[in-house]
Amino acid sequence: MKRLNLIIVIISLFLSACGSNSYLSKIPQSKMIIDGKLNDWSGDLKYIEDDKAAIGVKNDQEFLYLCYTTAERNKIMLIFTSGFTVWLKPENSKTLGFQFPVRSHDEPSGNFRTRKRSVFNSALLIKKYLKNHNEFLILNDDNFPLYGAKLSGNTGYSLGLGYQSGKFIYELKIPFKTFSDKHIPIVKIPNKKLEIVFESGELESLLLGSRSSFPGGRGGRRGGLGAAGPRGGNFNIPEKIEISIYVNLN
Repeated sequence: MKRLNLIIVIISLFLSACGSNSYLSKIPQSKMIIDGKLNDWSGDLKYIEDDKAAIGVKNDQEFLYLCYTTAERNKIMLIFTSGFTVWLKPENSKTLGFQFPVRSHDEPSGNFRTRKRSVFNSALLIKKYLKNHNEFLILNDDNFPLYGAKLSGNTGYSLGLGYQSGKFIYELKIPFKTFSDKHIPIVKIPNKKLEIVFESGELESLLLGSRSSFPGGRGGRRGGLGAAGPRGGNFNIPEKIEISIYVNLN
């Protein structure tokens, strides 16, 4: 009996250690609206302390719904300047990545380099960005683009960006079946288990492309984005965003 209790304790400790990044997807109780708002995620987001971000996962028979939100404006800036990819890695199936903003080696938008909180924390700024950047990519596990389309197209994929109550919101709807073009890559999740990775581009690639165009980026040295800015500020842009979670679907 003592041995059985010991086994149960060990199993419980193991599950506790491994379950910190494990999620059970929830079934939407009403129609999900992908609008860059948190209205559909009340009480359904899991906060990740180490990453200063919250993540939500839901699914029905037709779609997978994801939400990423953070109040860290240095991470928001990294997303817009280096690109952002949501990787779907199903158990016993092919990996797909949804990328928006699309990574570019061009100089990042000046609007998102601002250090003024009143300007940066603006839903209008996000709307302006979406007006000028409205295409997404679907990638394979080698980062090779399989498909590209406009966000407004009838692809089954839907994205919502927003800023609400001091938080940046990234909503994504991913189809489980083809709705229009048969060439659109569709994720297959045969065992209803997958790893989801939220990943930005790397800080190093930004420094190589445009070392002097960011706050604190003077001198052209690695790590310059975290150094003192023109007025002695400290922006502390992270090297990269990379969050992995493991999900069981309904």
